[in-house]
Amino acid sequence: FQELALICTKFVSNETEKVDKYISGLLENIYGNVKSSKPKTLDETIELTNDLMDQKLRALATPMLLIIEAVMGETPREMVVVSVEIQDISREIVLS
Repeated sequence: FQELALICTKFVSNETEKVDKYISGLLENIYGNVKSSKPKTLDETIELTNDLMDQKLRALATPMLLIIEAVMGETPREMVVVSVEIQDISREIVLS
């Protein structure tokens, strides 16, 4: 939807409608968090959504790495977690 909303701006008349359309397609738990923050622009909404999805993925990946470490005794080389600072947001990237 993001690409369509940006390409077909005449079909989505104002910024509030763009934000509402984008938010309506999100997962329920992400939807609630984004909606409650009341973003004003589509860019702000997309950035917030990406940050929340990163947090969710990080929360899912951490227990998986702990299980792998417990089973194998160490983290495999292909699953090294690297912390990267991007716009003051710490993100973990699983290198493969």
